[in-house]
Amino acid sequence: LMPTQKHNFRICLIVSHILKTLSSFFSKKSKLTYFPESEFRTHYRDDLITKWDIFHYTYGLWHHPDYREKYQMNLKRDLPHIPFAEDFWRFA
Repeated sequence: LMPTQKHNFRICLIVSHILKTLSSFFSKKSKLTYFPESEFRTHYRDDLITKWDIFHYTYGLWHHPDYREKYQMNLKRDLPHIPFAEDFWRFA
């Protein structure tokens, strides 16, 4: 594999891991707590935020050009960060 192919393959593995983690997070048999949900509800002072809203928020945030530009160097060596945006519903 060429260096870029190796990098793309690594990204695919990371994304695959994240998707598996998210799918287990949303499964009915999930053993995960409601910690992320409560954190988002507390931060945004909105009791209507659900796990699916957080999923859509995360997806929208990771694909936003400003996010990619700001975390460009980190995304090459780290797992993606999920910061709190000013407006949750803009991404969800």
